[in-house]
Amino acid sequence: MADDGKRAESGREIGIRLVETATDLFAAELERALAAKGHGPAAALVAAQAAAFKGNPRLFLPPVRRILEEWLTAVERDLWDRGRKRPFERALVQRFAHLFPPMERIEDPRAASRRVLPGLMASIGRLVGEAHLEERDTLGRVVFKTVKDDRGIAFRWQDFYDDEQTRLMIDDTLVMLAQAFGDPVPRMEWLVFQINAQLAPPEPYAFEGPAVEHWSVGEPALAEILRALYHGLAVELAGDDGRRRIARRYGDEAVAPLRRLAAHLGLID
Repeated sequence: MADDGKRAESGREIGIRLVETATDLFAAELERALAAKGHGPAAALVAAQAAAFKGNPRLFLPPVRRILEEWLTAVERDLWDRGRKRPFERALVQRFAHLFPPMERIEDPRAASRRVLPGLMASIGRLVGEAHLEERDTLGRVVFKTVKDDRGIAFRWQDFYDDEQTRLMIDDTLVMLAQAFGDPVPRMEWLVFQINAQLAPPEPYAFEGPAVEHWSVGEPALAEILRALYHGLAVELAGDDGRRRIARRYGDEAVAPLRRLAAHLGLID
């Protein structure tokens, strides 16, 4: 692909531009209709409301990004994933895949490159044990086959990602990881070092751009990865019922390490 010197838009920027364009078109049509019927003040109110709406992307960006991610899963991500045969690893990575280009710009310090994957998985293996990851890999294949057989020709990888057994399989590993995490500050520094020491070669077909050749992970990107991984567990920790469910499944001793890590990541108070 020729480089025309223009910076590629991130998924966030594309989502905002799509919504702004649709809002402008709808508001303009509504203003014309109101003005034609003599409702000039109402037409002005529509314009003001449209401007206020566009000025607060948090109102509309999450569902729009979800749509973009679904499209990306069906097209770019599935193409890139074609050579990856481990369902468990795919499901784990899916939780933070929105941090990869083109959903985020690689120049953003909070964005992640696919180059993190070897070092991240190796580091998780060192903390939870390679035997556990091998067991998860086997279980992932079983769950994947069950979901795929159930869906038949309509199967998409998103069906596997959304399956309850897949969610529990990932959460089980994340709870173990939190228990092995220890003090978050030195552990984050250790993870940054380990991941950067094992960065995968840049892959031009992953749409990450030329800047990925000189990219390395920093604590902002690592924190975003961990926030994405632990978001669901943090939501449960924030409520009494969810906290009790975690304690029933993993034991009371699992709650405190989870809370410590989630608090460090800013997911809970």
